[in-house]
Amino acid sequence: MIWECADKSVVWLERALLSRHDPTIKNSAHLLFCSPNCKIENFSNLCNLFDLQQASNLSTVLLAGWNHWGTDLASHLRGAFSFALYDSSSKSVYVARDISGICPLYYYLDKTLIVLGGSSRKVRALLKPDLKLNPLMLADFLNGVWLDNEHTFFQGIKRLKPANWMCITSNAEQKNVYWSVSNIGKNIFYANPAEEFARRFNRAVAHYHTDEKTALMLSGGLDSSAIAVSLKEQKQSKDPLTCVSLTYPETEGWADKTHLETMRNYLNVDLETFPSDLHDPLSEMAHWLKVMDGPYLPYGHSVSFRLLRIAKDLGCSYVFSGHGGDEVISYGYGRANELAASRQWLKLWKESAGISAIYKDNRLAIFYRYLAHIGLIRRFQTKMNYKKGKGAMEALTAHSSLSNKLQRNVAVGRYSQKVAAERLDHTERTIHEEALTHPLQSTSLEVFALCAEASGVKVCLPFFNQDLIEFCLSLPSEWKMRNGLTRYILRQGMKGKMPDTVRLRQDKFDFGNNFKRGLLSNTSRLLDLTDPTLNAIEDFVNIEWLAELRTKVTLAKADITIVEAFFLWRVAILSLWLEIMKTPIERPKFKALEVNHSSCQIRD
Repeated sequence: MIWECADKSVVWLERALLSRHDPTIKNSAHLLFCSPNCKIENFSNLCNLFDLQQASNLSTVLLAGWNHWGTDLASHLRGAFSFALYDSSSKSVYVARDISGICPLYYYLDKTLIVLGGSSRKVRALLKPDLKLNPLMLADFLNGVWLDNEHTFFQGIKRLKPANWMCITSNAEQKNVYWSVSNIGKNIFYANPAEEFARRFNRAVAHYHTDEKTALMLSGGLDSSAIAVSLKEQKQSKDPLTCVSLTYPETEGWADKTHLETMRNYLNVDLETFPSDLHDPLSEMAHWLKVMDGPYLPYGHSVSFRLLRIAKDLGCSYVFSGHGGDEVISYGYGRANELAASRQWLKLWKESAGISAIYKDNRLAIFYRYLAHIGLIRRFQTKMNYKKGKGAMEALTAHSSLSNKLQRNVAVGRYSQKVAAERLDHTERTIHEEALTHPLQSTSLEVFALCAEASGVKVCLPFFNQDLIEFCLSLPSEWKMRNGLTRYILRQGMKGKMPDTVRLRQDKFDFGNNFKRGLLSNTSRLLDLTDPTLNAIEDFVNIEWLAELRTKVTLAKADITIVEAFFLWRVAILSLWLEIMKTPIERPKFKALEVNHSSCQIRD
């Protein structure tokens, strides 16, 4: 028997259903689950290919694709999607997810049961309430790292990884990667890369065109400003574009203020601003944790995700965001190492200006790091770094985030892996690929999707367009950093389309101090949530170090470091989540699907 929720947000079926095979049955597939944020960008082309009306529903198009391509279906789709379909002829369930992971897909499998859903909470609602917690995921979270985009905080519940499909039969599961950054060409020549970028970017934005009211999360940064320009160019209505923006008017060094005003005047947008100088990063987190079904890492999302609710209150159904622009475009830092490796020191010195501007770091100090390509200097640096590293390791050992009990679940060396930028042989391409495939990337996208759905809006993320990703990956590194400018291809693609003061900006606002100030603005609540006598956190957290930090907050909270503030936030989030876990989840109402060999019909 197959049971599905009315909105197709979760489905479960008895695995025994997949144990019988009848080769005489043809074309008897049924769409079981589809993400509410699903957006198939090549929908029109698929309708033409299968001779379907353009007004066909998504189910009809996906099933036509399944009948034509079988398990290769996902590789022929463009856009954001996650779905599952049941095929009674092959006695299998096919599930697939988009290349970036914009649309979530969670599943639970055992010998008798298959459960598929758009969130782990919805999957959990159909399982036993005493699912064990995943200690490794908790350890990663408390240590402030994210190394896994397959497992969840519950043992037995998993995510389908981005760019993967899975075929489930009665006694096995076959997984396959259908797209990979490593397969994208390198250093491809384009006659006019800037024009090609602008064309692909405008097309990526146009894919989300709708007649319904739309908002843009505008910050004054390059990414959201580029979307604003593209939307304004393509917008049919004479009404001004609705923009919602977080502002920090009382914060010294708020770099976005001038750029935000410039974009407001340049495009004549309808700008709604929301001062956030003292926003408490714990506010509303109980609500978001329930939505996400787990304590995820984005420290600022309680402040940024409230814009989703605000957009809904303004009557908007869709919300554009520039999220992912950094990773898709790439800052081009790897080019500096390429220049050092080829001993192009003068060019390296010129490019170091861009890195210095972003990180607000001394230009000479940045240049000195790349001198590691000279053997004598490298040996000196290694010796000095060893002394610093030994001291840092001793400090880390003295102040481990984890309890002794939780530490036993962590393999030695799990947190000592080097990122690409720390290796001497890294290139721009290795950094770019790592940014796009990091587990935190897809997790942040699915969190975005879940929070948007809970807010009653659909999120539009044009930077994660497949054609745009493949184009940016394929560019030579000089199109990512040149003449001391990072993200060079985006700046050139927007030339003449946005004010140069915004297009060429190199200042970047650091939200760290605001995070710390907001967290400490409600000290009593922070202390309550991190109190081991009030919260069941002894099995997870290093209580001794936590006590030191809580004393520090009580006596001299101004002295707390940003690293310590992040740790206290994670402990508070864990406490909130453990309390939420005590409340049972209401089981959704289901309808049964009757399988009658020729079709799947809904039976109330």
